[in-house]
Amino acid sequence: GSVACWGFNGSGQATPPPGAFKSVSAGFNHTCGVKGDGSVACWGSNDNGKATPPPGAFKSVNTGDDHTC
Repeated sequence: GSVACWGFNGSGQATPPPGAFKSVSAGFNHTCGVKGDGSVACWGSNDNGKATPPPGAFKSVNTGDDHTC
């Protein structure tokens, strides 16, 4: 459940928060992951709110260059 990231980290996209994740998706300058309780945590660039997930429980998340679904 832990996440390890490496490589370019200019926006903090390779510095995950602590905690366990079910899945992770890495975009261009941001990364998001589904936690054990179904909530989503994102880190890195938040241009246009792409790293600000809505509340709720999710089964999966997919990041793009400038958006997250």
